Amino acid sequence: MVGAGISGLRCAELVANAGLDVLILEKKATIGGSFGENLEAFPEYHYMKLDLPVPSTPVRKVQIFCGPGLARRRLILQFDGPVFRIVKRGSSPDSIDSYLYQRVRKTSAQVQFNERFENASQGLDGKISVRSSSGIYHCKVLIAADGVFSSVRKSLGMSGRQKPEGVGYVAKVEGANLERSQTIGIFNYKRWPGSYCYLIGYPHENY
Repeated sequence: MVGAGISGLRCAELVANAGLDVLILEKKATIGGSFGENLEAFPEYHYMKLDLPVPSTPVRKVQIFCGPGLARRRLILQFDGPVFRIVKRGSSPDSIDSYLYQRVRKTSAQVQFNERFENASQGLDGKISVRSSSGIYHCKVLIAADGVFSSVRKSLGMSGRQKPEGVGYVAKVEGANLERSQTIGIFNYKRWPGSYCYLIGYPHENY
């Protein structure tokens, strides 16, 4: 498997518990995804469908700022129950990545850090050879858990076969001062129809 993000770690746990040998190749020196520490929000209707209690902070009160500069309006929305859950990404002990990694460590799955995927090829016998930055691995099944812009899919010529319904991308923002649970939404339907992004303030502290 390539990628030790939240998808790769959860998938590794499930596959290992099914009795298969699992090895994850992770390009970074630790867990935490491509952006390191950041915050993400799970809508409550998505969170309720999870089959494990992911550590999160429920949010019932949302502040939304609309309009440019000082003329912007502030909307305060208060809900009876959680509308989304804030989860922390990264390698800190209270992150969702650390939580899933600890679950993986209780299985037979292995994580090999500092292993950058380079390419893969399939032989006539069906076996797959995976070349990484430190050597070659052989496997029966290769799972790509390396994100939207998957190097594995590109290497196997599969990028054009699967057209994503939508693309989500997380970026770190420097210099953003947010109050607790403050949410700033940015919408630009003129340039990208249906697109949006948002900044989320952590519930327990200014961010």
